[in-house]
Amino acid sequence: MLSPPTQLVFADKLDYRLMAVGIVFCLIQAILPPIVWLFMGQFVTNSIRREIGKCNRTVAFERWQNNDSWIVGDNTSLFRNESLANVNQTKLDQEFKENAPLVFWMMLGLSLITFAAAFLQRLTWEISAVRQVFRVKKAYISKLLHMDVAWLESRHSGEVAAMLHDHADSIYQGIADHLPMTIFIIANLIATLIVCFLTQWKTTLVMLTAIPILIITRIIFTKWFCKTLEDEQQLQGKLANLVQETFNCI
Repeated sequence: MLSPPTQLVFADKLDYRLMAVGIVFCLIQAILPPIVWLFMGQFVTNSIRREIGKCNRTVAFERWQNNDSWIVGDNTSLFRNESLANVNQTKLDQEFKENAPLVFWMMLGLSLITFAAAFLQRLTWEISAVRQVFRVKKAYISKLLHMDVAWLESRHSGEVAAMLHDHADSIYQGIADHLPMTIFIIANLIATLIVCFLTQWKTTLVMLTAIPILIITRIIFTKWFCKTLEDEQQLQGKLANLVQETFNCI
């Protein structure tokens, strides 16, 4: 049997089930938006084609009215083309009327499902993270009570509490925020690339050239943010110790 990751050693069977459900809802939340965009794009494309057909008919009719020459063959061809355009425009209008309600309800349903999946995945990860952090704090305090008194006296009075709070908060953020966010970003990226390749693969290849720049920028920002956060935590620990020592002296 594979041992659980270090961050999940305090998880029980219920926590693993909650996280599994959270992963499923996270995948649903990541995959459905590109599908909604695909249907929306097709519907908008059909609407634009319909309006372009109307504009072309209007322009052709205005040109015919402004034409001074009256040639029987040309007018016969013009009326024939106009009749075909009317038939095609009627078909486009009929398809638009039939597809508009269906596309509307489909996009509304997919949007509601995406919202419900986002809420449920957040709820499951939050519950699992709270349960695991509670066990972490319980184990930390239990271990602290078995420590030597000399070790406790060598520490500042607020250092132990600050350490417990910082570590527990980091574990909570890792389980409830960072892990589902990583799963969501990877799944959403894969689903979006598939939809983009199915729609316009040439444009997608051009857009992919910007990914290395985005990755490098993200790495630089992450390193800077981690360094800033570490300095902030150290300063916060020093301030907590100073405040605790001040109250003890009072």
